[in-house]
Amino acid sequence: MSRAVLTRVAPQVHSRLDEFFRDEDIREVMVNAGSQVWIERNGELTQVGTIHPDDTRAFIERTLLPLGRRIDITSPVVDARLSDGSRLCAVIPPIAVDGPCVAIRRFAAKQMQLEDFAPPEIAALLQQLIYDRRNILVSGAASAGKTTLLKCIM
Repeated sequence: MSRAVLTRVAPQVHSRLDEFFRDEDIREVMVNAGSQVWIERNGELTQVGTIHPDDTRAFIERTLLPLGRRIDITSPVVDARLSDGSRLCAVIPPIAVDGPCVAIRRFAAKQMQLEDFAPPEIAALLQQLIYDRRNILVSGAASAGKTTLLKCIM
C-alpha cells in the first residue's frame, strides 16, 4: 500500500480499533481470520464485530510506521512494543492464510506485587529461589499473567 493511500485511509481505520482502548478494562484487541474483531475485557474474550481485511492491513502498517518497522511479503510476521508499552503481534499472508491478523495487548496501569499472585509462603519461596539463582519455568495460557508474574519476582 502506498504511503499516500495509507496516510489518507488509516486515520479512519485507527479510530475504529482505537475506540476499544478507551475502555481501561480492555486488555487486548485482536483481529483474527482476517476480519473478526475480538476483545478481552476482565478476562473474557468477546467477538465485537468484523473489519475488512484491507482495513486490518492498513491499521497494522499505520501502527508500525512510527516505530520504523514494516510488514510485507518479505517480512510477514512482526512483534513490536508500542510507545505506551503495549505489545503488538501481526501476521499477514502468505503466513496468515485467511487474511491479516493482529493482536495488541495492553498492560495494567497498576503495578502488581508478588503477594497478589500467591500466599505469603509461596511468595517467600519464589523470592528464595531467585536469591539462590535457581531456574524457574513460567508457563500458562495467553493472558494468564506470565509477564506480570516475572516482573514481580525480578
